[in-house]
Amino acid sequence: GRKKIALVRSLLMGNIVTYRESGFLEVMRANNLPVNFEWITPNIKRNGEVIDFNHVLYHVRTLVNGANRPDAIMCNIDTDAAMVLKAVLSLGLRVPEDIAITGYYNLLASQLVTPELTTVETFPTDIGYSAMQMLAERIADPHLPHTKLYTPAEVIVRKSTTVF
Repeated sequence: GRKKIALVRSLLMGNIVTYRESGFLEVMRANNLPVNFEWITPNIKRNGEVIDFNHVLYHVRTLVNGANRPDAIMCNIDTDAAMVLKAVLSLGLRVPEDIAITGYYNLLASQLVTPELTTVETFPTDIGYSAMQMLAERIADPHLPHTKLYTPAEVIVRKSTTVF
């Protein structure tokens, strides 16, 4: 039921951020939901594997303090979503009543926070297996055309998006 959705981006390996943003925009448009480009954050700074909480807090405060604020925030990865959750709660907002939060990858972090985070399970073992099959085929025949690998994903609904 959420229609005003923000995207919190952070630097991840390779082109993952670009693909996630493209997918976000594609799904928003396919569902006739407005895209507010002011709600797509610049890449959140990282210190090694961890994003900078003060940087997250700054961006979350910017998102939620306006008169027109999002009612949901999607994050590129569960660890970022956990930081966004902490920032939202520290600003006195309720999750999910005031704002819903989702992550990606179904990492353990998504279950260690309160409320537990809704996330997207990506089945990395299946991705790795399929990638190795493609690599073996490519080694056997280097002239095979380049292909893209599309794998299933599953939304795991938890308490950060649903009022129980």
